[in-house]
Amino acid sequence: MNTPPTPKRFNLQKWREKFIQGSQQGTGHFALALARDDACSEFALLVSEFTHLEHQMEDFVSRLMGTDREVAALVMRSVISISARIDLMQALLTRARRNQSKSVEFDEIIREFKSIKNVRNAFVHGRWQTDLNDGTIYLIKPGEDPFVMNNSAMQAFDISEFKSLRNRINDLVIKIYLTVGVDFEKEQ
Repeated sequence: MNTPPTPKRFNLQKWREKFIQGSQQGTGHFALALARDDACSEFALLVSEFTHLEHQMEDFVSRLMGTDREVAALVMRSVISISARIDLMQALLTRARRNQSKSVEFDEIIREFKSIKNVRNAFVHGRWQTDLNDGTIYLIKPGEDPFVMNNSAMQAFDISEFKSLRNRINDLVIKIYLTVGVDFEKEQ
């Protein structure tokens, strides 16, 4: 006996709980942006360091493809979607006979890259607001305002989360280097 799924519908009680809880946040004087210099600097560093991680992933993909970095770079750069790049890497690792003896570090690298990408996307595509009176930063991540509550859905944001993600990016760059190295003969 299969029980039919319960259809998802608007939940007034859940909306009221969220609205009442969130309506007390902030002073009401907001910049509709990430508007603190220290936060902007950390955000910019995060975005640019992620781009370098993407380029480091080209070395990783070259090992999965069994080709040089240039060919892997051309493949990766022609795939615009980061999710599609991750799917490509996962397929190469799990389906290509040549990769059957790759270490578990290859799986870990793909998982961590995907996790970092998800957090980075939440920051890049989120809606930022800064309380102009006390400097508190708020973020509504994509998908975290299902009831269209706007300011009531804001969550206070600690900019140390930027540094934490930047540390994860740097750790992954090091792990990639230690796992796949660089083949200098092919680079020349």
